[in-house]
Amino acid sequence: MKKTLTLISLFLTTLLVATAIAAYWIYSNTVTVNVQQYTLTLTASPTTVQLYQNVTLTATLTLNGNPVPGATINFYQLNGTTRIPLGSNTTNNNGIAVYTWNATTPGNITFQAGYYTP
Repeated sequence: MKKTLTLISLFLTTLLVATAIAAYWIYSNTVTVNVQQYTLTLTASPTTVQLYQNVTLTATLTLNGNPVPGATINFYQLNGTTRIPLGSNTTNNNGIAVYTWNATTPGNITFQAGYYTP
């Protein structure tokens, strides 16, 4: 009986080892995906004004470094983390949208531009 169990044990071990050696991974071909990158920058000019003077906000939108024409850019004034909508404009052929803001409140005012990607 002991000899039979040893033979069965040896057979099972050999079977497991042979199965482990025979099994291997195969892989498919590779696929490359191009994830496009939008970039939106905002500048203000001038950055110091008197009360009731205008500030020109200029937003530039690019996709992989190329201008994005015809895109709607939203302009906001920030109050803490709250965005207060000011208005919007469409980018030109150079990916630029402009908004003119009038300084009706004294102090340091923070602005942000936004674009909703398709």
